[in-house]
Amino acid sequence: MFYAGFLPLTSTTTDGAMPAELSDRLSAVEARVSSLTTTGASSEATDLQPRIAALETAIDAVRQEASSESNEAAISSLRGELTALAETLGQLKTVVESNRQSAETTASRLAEAERKIDEPRTDVEMARAISATALKAAVDRGGPFLAELDTLAGVAPEDPAVEELRPYAATGVASRAELVRRFPDVANAILAAIHQPEESDGIGARLLSSAFSVIKVRPVGNVDGDTPEAIVARMEDKLRNGDIKGASLEWDTLPEAGKAASNDYAELLKNRVTVETLAGSAMSNAVNTNG
Repeated sequence: MFYAGFLPLTSTTTDGAMPAELSDRLSAVEARVSSLTTTGASSEATDLQPRIAALETAIDAVRQEASSESNEAAISSLRGELTALAETLGQLKTVVESNRQSAETTASRLAEAERKIDEPRTDVEMARAISATALKAAVDRGGPFLAELDTLAGVAPEDPAVEELRPYAATGVASRAELVRRFPDVANAILAAIHQPEESDGIGARLLSSAFSVIKVRPVGNVDGDTPEAIVARMEDKLRNGDIKGASLEWDTLPEAGKAASNDYAELLKNRVTVETLAGSAMSNAVNTNG
């Protein structure tokens, strides 16, 4: 302390050593400090030890309580999540089972559909054949055949005969029997128009022409020749034998006066030929498709 400047410089020894008084005082101070340090630290440490132990015990208790409550809450939360997962898993199992059954049903139906597709379409083909037959019968019967044509269009819309027959369906065409029944009057009108007396003919020729128009004598059967009477006879013969197209072709060879007198009848004849041809085509298509 002397050397450090804490004690005043009062006296020195000749060899520079500390005076005896100061040395004694310094020793006493050091002893006191040592005594205080040892005694005070021990007493203070003794007082703090129980408090520290109690604090550590309290801290451990708090930690254990917090840990126990936290674990319990975590366990409870996990249990709730496990329950929810179990329910979800059960629902998923139900859905998977339902989807499996649905897939099996769909696969079975698909296999059945493929089998039916691979099989001959006998049901549709038979319906087409029946519809075509009904249409042909309606055409032969005469009159409208719209219902029969619609039925055929339902099962065979791709048949070109369907649309070609459409203009004739609502009104129909004259039957063969009606054409035969009406022909005698038409034949007389044809011959009368052809044999009209010329303006240059005398009174005798006019009287003779009038007599022939009243008597109405004409040949019948398959008569040869190019005379109007022969043409009319062949027309009637073909009509009676069912050759409608042949009768129409014979009409085309008549003189213009005869055509003008029977143009309406010729239209009925041609319509009949057209409709019969189309109906026959539909019938042939249905039969050929059905085998």
